[in-house]
Amino acid sequence: MAYSWALLGSAMGSFLVGLISAVSLCASALPYRQLVQESYEAALRQLPEQLARWRQYFSEGQEFAPPIEPAAVAGIAAALYEATAAPTYAWTAFRWLALYDTLRQLYPEALRRRLPSYAQGVPPVPDFFALPIFCRAYLRIRPALSPTQQAYLQQLITASTNSMLHFLEWGAINRSILRALGLALSAHACPSAPQAPQWRSLAQTLIAESRTSWLLEDAQLYWGIWLYALLLLGEYADSSLWQLPSLPFYIEAALQLMTPFSAVAPFGDTRTAGENAAEFAAIFEWAAARYRNPAYRWAAAQLTQRWLVPLKPLPAYRALILCDAARWADTTLPPLPPPAPSLWCSEDAVIKKLILRSGWDSSATYLLLNYRDAPTYGWRAQAFLHQSLPIEEEKGSHGQSDELALIWFIYQSCLLLSPPGYREGIPSGPNGAYRAEYFHNRLVVQPGRPSSGQSLWDFLRHAGSHQPVQTTKIDAWDFSPLTYARLRLTDFSRGYIWERILIAIRGHPIQLLIADLVQFLRDGPFTLVQLWHGDEALHADKAGCILATKSAAGLLGDTTWALGIWDVTGNKVRDTLFPSRRHGHPAIAYARWQTGWYRAGERTAIVSYLIPVPRHTLPHPPRATLNSMPTGLGLQLSYGDTLWNIVVQWDVLAGSIGDGRRPQYESTLRTLVLDSLSSDADFAFVRQTSDGLTAGLTYGTFLTFGSQTLFQAPPSFFPLQLNGDPPRTARLQWRAWELTSP
Repeated sequence: MAYSWALLGSAMGSFLVGLISAVSLCASALPYRQLVQESYEAALRQLPEQLARWRQYFSEGQEFAPPIEPAAVAGIAAALYEATAAPTYAWTAFRWLALYDTLRQLYPEALRRRLPSYAQGVPPVPDFFALPIFCRAYLRIRPALSPTQQAYLQQLITASTNSMLHFLEWGAINRSILRALGLALSAHACPSAPQAPQWRSLAQTLIAESRTSWLLEDAQLYWGIWLYALLLLGEYADSSLWQLPSLPFYIEAALQLMTPFSAVAPFGDTRTAGENAAEFAAIFEWAAARYRNPAYRWAAAQLTQRWLVPLKPLPAYRALILCDAARWADTTLPPLPPPAPSLWCSEDAVIKKLILRSGWDSSATYLLLNYRDAPTYGWRAQAFLHQSLPIEEEKGSHGQSDELALIWFIYQSCLLLSPPGYREGIPSGPNGAYRAEYFHNRLVVQPGRPSSGQSLWDFLRHAGSHQPVQTTKIDAWDFSPLTYARLRLTDFSRGYIWERILIAIRGHPIQLLIADLVQFLRDGPFTLVQLWHGDEALHADKAGCILATKSAAGLLGDTTWALGIWDVTGNKVRDTLFPSRRHGHPAIAYARWQTGWYRAGERTAIVSYLIPVPRHTLPHPPRATLNSMPTGLGLQLSYGDTLWNIVVQWDVLAGSIGDGRRPQYESTLRTLVLDSLSSDADFAFVRQTSDGLTAGLTYGTFLTFGSQTLFQAPPSFFPLQLNGDPPRTARLQWRAWELTSP
């Protein structure tokens, strides 16, 4: 039994029946009901034209890929039937589901034999995104269908599900969990099918690594898909999935990633900030109800009002997701923003993100740094994916070469730094666009030096393959006037260790000091390039550059502020501007770089000062000087009546003694002196203003300034020593300390 193509133009008026009065869709104070209603009616009007256009461009030489819209419209109609019991909704859903049987008749019989998955016939719903929608729609309208109609749709589900078995993907990734959802729902929809036990078993196999491992994806887009599919699996197939520790873990991280533009910050393989706003709205509604956290309702409201309401009518697929957002919403819980920490660090094993923010409002300052490397867990699944798919440019799954990169810098609704985008082609664009490291705001270290006449951009580019590295967080601490973070990347293949030190000085505007410290692991020529990207360069000279960015990842920023990038390192660092591409349009890259022959163990640094500047003015460069010491760096920065003295160690384990004594460090061997400041800390600062003095340190035993001893750790007793040595009295490093005095 097949349903004629002619139904596309027939009885369309009968589909537009009534208003959505579903209790489950009216429950939320957010406008889910209205969005679903308007989107559903618009989709019904648009479907004939969409299907005609699909048929016009349908290529008989490709795999059968019917559009997802008929299934999504059927899904909404089925949800409305479930809520209202109105038969018209069930009949509407049935007819759009049955259309897939008609569409597959277009595929030529001669071509069908080319594909193993088509051996038993062309699958009506070959897309693993669409199959769960098809199955859920059928399950919802099943009570309204005759036995003949039920058997007919079950045949379509069976044919679609069996074809899926010809290509599976394993691991804690979005495509695996979507296939598991399709298999589980198919078994639920067709319990008497001979293959149903196999489907259930295979679904559990696909779920297994999402149950026992952390997510392999490092991309905002695929976080949303994976989380939403897990929630549906918990509802339809296995309620124990709602107990997984990974659910609150990733949902809380998504909340912390919310930007002043009311979106979970795009990172990794993600096109636009709002493309999965519906998924995250539903996820946050579920989390708010389950964990009784009003901050999740606030996040859902932010996403809905910013990314869904203005775009109505929504595509049917997005509107269908909002049916779940409305079902899961607990309207007794008021939406309230989270408390506003200035520094949020994820754990440093899985998510590996660092976020600075001044608040949760639209004018807040926001900075995101990603230091996620390819995961060490899920190794076998990753190896399988690399052997099955051409994903050389990806880190893990859907991650980019953005280790230690500043992904976002937002100030007063202005985009100062942003990610490069997803890709220009499949599997990637030219030279790995846009996943490769040189498209990101980070340091790139290349063995060798540019040849005579070769541009820096030509020297940097390669095929775009991801280079395996190891990353870790060394330190991150919030002081009252500034935030300090230090992260490390080790690249054994190319022979260097890079540590990025971020010092964010609070104020209006915020000021950033970025120190990129490099230690070489072998002798040879190397080129170090600190890259910053924008839409255009407003000004450039020997002192620095002003970059402006108007839009990125679907965000349109204010144009009041641009980003000033000033040199602090000195004459050994060169600067270059060259054209690039990001988000599918021309862009500009500002490179601060140096090249030379280095010995194993030798260290060097590139230090930059970043500050938001008014777009239409030319500010003066900062008064900043850098002092290189045998064991560290000293930086002096002054503006107005404020003077900063800052020191950092080249090596946080400097001063180590190797004779087994505890503690295994000697203060005098790691003491740094900058003007009046003296300390043995990993990081120390003194700020002088007319209002007084502020000072702080991490991992140190003392800090003096002039004749003042600002801090000295009390003596500690170390009774446990190796080799029978006697107990020892020494000063223990303090994790952190801060003083503010008048």
